[in-house]
Amino acid sequence: MQVREAEQENLQMLAKDILKVGLRSDPDIFLYGEIRDKGDAVVAIEASTTGHRVFTTVHASNCIKTITRLLDLEVSKMSLLSELRMIISQRLVGLLCPHCRRQHTLTEDEIKILSEEEYQRLTNPNLTLMERGSREERAKCPMCHGTGLMGRTAVAEYVIFDMELRDALLNQRSFQEVATLLKSHGFNSMWEKGLLMVQSGWIELKELIQAVGKET
Repeated sequence: MQVREAEQENLQMLAKDILKVGLRSDPDIFLYGEIRDKGDAVVAIEASTTGHRVFTTVHASNCIKTITRLLDLEVSKMSLLSELRMIISQRLVGLLCPHCRRQHTLTEDEIKILSEEEYQRLTNPNLTLMERGSREERAKCPMCHGTGLMGRTAVAEYVIFDMELRDALLNQRSFQEVATLLKSHGFNSMWEKGLLMVQSGWIELKELIQAVGKET
C-alpha cells in the first residue's frame, strides 16, 4: 500500500493508518519499506509487538552502524531492542571468471589498507591471489565475454539478538563499544568474510575494497 500525505486529513493514508488496516487482515508477515525516522520506527515496533514478523530496511553501511542508528532514534530503547531479532547487511561483489583470471600481486595502496595479520595471510607462499587479467585476454574469453566476471554474489554479515546482547546494548552507544560487544558474540564482518573469498581466488581484493571497504 502506498503512503499518501495530504493537507486534508480525510485524504491522508499514513503509515500508522495502513498498520491499523493491515492488522485487521492478520497477515503472517509485514513488509515495511524503510525506517527513516522516529515515525517509521514506531510503526515497525508497533507491528512487531502484535506478534507479527516485520521485515524492513535501514540505510546504513553495516550491521554496527545499523544498530547505532536505530538506537539514535527517539524511541524507547527497551521497546526497540526487545523487538529486534536479526539484522542482515550485504554487498554484491563480482565473481572472477575462472577461465581468464590471472595471478595478482598486492599494490602499495592495498598494503596500506591491510593490517599486519591480513598482509601475512594474503602473502602466504601457499596462496595465489587472483585478478581479472588484461583486457586483451578477457576479450578472447567465451565464458565472460570480456568482463572478467561470472555474475555476482553477496558478501553478508548478520547479527542475531539474544538477551545478553540486548542487555549490553542498553548501555552502550559508540561504534567501538558495539563492535567489541559483537566480536565477543562471534560476529564476522563483511570485510572478514570477503577476505576469505579473496584468499580462495573467487573475488579481487580491489573489488572487496570498493564494494565493502574497511572500517579503521
